[in-house]
Amino acid sequence: MGTKTRAAILTVGTELTTGELLNTNATWLSTQLEKLQLDVYAHLTVADDREDILGALTFLENHCSLLFVTGGLGPTKDDFTRDLIAEWSQKTLVLDEKSLQTLKDKFAKMNRTFYSFQEQQSYFPKNSQVLANHRGTADAFYLQKDHVQTWVLPGPPSEVEAIWHKYVLPQLQLMNLSPKKEVLKTWLCFGEGESVIANLTEEVVAGLPFTTGYRHHHPYVEVKVWGKPNDFSAHDELSELTDKLAKYSISREKKTLSSQLFDLLSDKYNYKFFEGLDSGNLSLKYSDYLLSQINPLSLDVKFEKSWKTQSAEQLAQKNFEEDFCFFVLSVTNAGNEFECGIITRGQKVFSERIAYPRKSRRSQTAQLWAIEKACQVWSSWLQKNTNIKLV
Repeated sequence: MGTKTRAAILTVGTELTTGELLNTNATWLSTQLEKLQLDVYAHLTVADDREDILGALTFLENHCSLLFVTGGLGPTKDDFTRDLIAEWSQKTLVLDEKSLQTLKDKFAKMNRTFYSFQEQQSYFPKNSQVLANHRGTADAFYLQKDHVQTWVLPGPPSEVEAIWHKYVLPQLQLMNLSPKKEVLKTWLCFGEGESVIANLTEEVVAGLPFTTGYRHHHPYVEVKVWGKPNDFSAHDELSELTDKLAKYSISREKKTLSSQLFDLLSDKYNYKFFEGLDSGNLSLKYSDYLLSQINPLSLDVKFEKSWKTQSAEQLAQKNFEEDFCFFVLSVTNAGNEFECGIITRGQKVFSERIAYPRKSRRSQTAQLWAIEKACQVWSSWLQKNTNIKLV
């Protein structure tokens, strides 16, 4: 496949080009390909337009050897990705009887009427490999067109992920692929600004054969260093940089403090989060933010918001039924501090006052920092005082 394997991702859907939906499939697939050290040439998104889809396929085949297409495999009139893949690869569409019977069985199990137009989901380019979709109705498929190995996947992200793990990843692992020549190593830092973190980093890598980059997404600064595997080995995997950033680095896997907290939480317990920063004016924002860090189906988690500041003592009197109540509150008459702690079964277990890093405690960025700092404090206490351990 040449000196380097390059991948491209084509996402199909008018709901993506109009901004109605975020293109999470491209992000997720790129992350998986990065784990395999494969170079992603491009993300290309087109509407449900025959000419545009065919044009995108023709363009991308000249720039990649691995092509991932998502969307447009459903039963409706605007789902014609399979037709255009067949035209592009110069193959006829043929009915797969096994896929059709499985589809009919799914509808029967759901006690839903099976209409004749649903059959189009069981047509595939001749000699392609059908990849069964156990999360939805539209099966995926794999084919090769000249030098381009192509996976055509449905649109829903959960279906893409399931098919990736069951079929696509094992296929890729068996192929003789050429990884990109450079690899990326990251340090996720918390508690200091981008300029300070960058200065510490550049002091270490100056004159070394590495390329650096930085991403500031408050309250974090992500340090990114690209280099050849042999160069990382020759410089002890940049252990000097790891030591230099030790005061601020909280993850080498891009895991935020809140996501680390939720990794700790076991489904053996139930939890409540109480947020009363700045009289709770931003609490809805933060409950949504924290919920985005977890799988809501895996944990019993509740949120409570306060429109007026309460003390930890007042909270302890509420007699929460949850095993753990995590709270973060403004401190009355202490404008530059907040309080965070844990209450179990109506008893205040511990609390800690923490100063905001800057005076602007009422800003959204300062309060987001407080939420993440509280997650760090909660995680530390849980690991020291319970049998809950980070896995």
